[in-house]
Amino acid sequence: MKPRFSRVLDAQLRLFEQPRGERNAYFAERVLRPMASALVPPGGDPANVDLLSIARQYNFIDPDGEPQEYEKAFALLREAGTADACQSVLARAHAALEPEEHGIDVAVGAHVIIANPRSKQMLDPDDGYTGYGGHSGHAIVHVDPRPENVHRIPAAMAHEYHHNVRLRYEPWSAQTTVGQYALLEGLAEAFAVELCGGQSAGPWVTRQSNEEREHARSVIAAALDVTGWNEVRAYVFGDWVAAQTGLPERGLVRSAGYAVGFDCVRAYCARAGSTAARGTYVAWREIAKRSGYFAISAMSSSELNA
Repeated sequence: MKPRFSRVLDAQLRLFEQPRGERNAYFAERVLRPMASALVPPGGDPANVDLLSIARQYNFIDPDGEPQEYEKAFALLREAGTADACQSVLARAHAALEPEEHGIDVAVGAHVIIANPRSKQMLDPDDGYTGYGGHSGHAIVHVDPRPENVHRIPAAMAHEYHHNVRLRYEPWSAQTTVGQYALLEGLAEAFAVELCGGQSAGPWVTRQSNEEREHARSVIAAALDVTGWNEVRAYVFGDWVAAQTGLPERGLVRSAGYAVGFDCVRAYCARAGSTAARGTYVAWREIAKRSGYFAISAMSSSELNA
């Protein structure tokens, strides 16, 4: 099933046209309700949660804010043709991945959410934008629109759509490993770059120096089979997550695992004569092994014998 770009962005652009006393209800129904299942924790009931409270926790656009706080953001999104660009990239992403040809039929709703400018520092480490695509059925880009990031929104949307397809091929489980997660992110970003060009690559794979990438490669190579959600996240997202969860810090910069996964996927594509789109339907262990990116001595016997 083809992905659908929702009317959520249009609703936000019209939010402050509503009477002040009606904005919260309009926001909950027209903006939050279409993506409610992505905002509620797994197992939760979207019909019985306070969506406005969740939106405040995420630092989404604030219906109680002042219109002038958002004028620049709205103008940037309109000038960039963000809605049309996202619709276009989703159509191209679906055509490139051909999920139905691989036995995958997933309905994906895609949404752009504007950030509350008074809480935008939450997004600052990632150049003012991030995405959520781990909940099957939704691809969300959360953005504080700026001249330097507004044209990268479609690539981020492609990245999050890719997650929805890849996670139907190689799903999350209690056994999900560092290697699987790093390759999930690497494939998604490599795919986005294939569709949108190198200038669209996100900070999660461009911010690291060569030395930081090499250190991350050696650390993650020795941890490819590590499981446990917090452990896995600490390797993929870096020491800032390790510090929050009380785990050892390993000298991993922010989103180190993303960069490792991205470099591994690029090495695999070069060696196998593949694309990230085709690699979507290859097991992560096979990608890691065929890439030559990780030292053989660092790979587990289970990987070598897979």
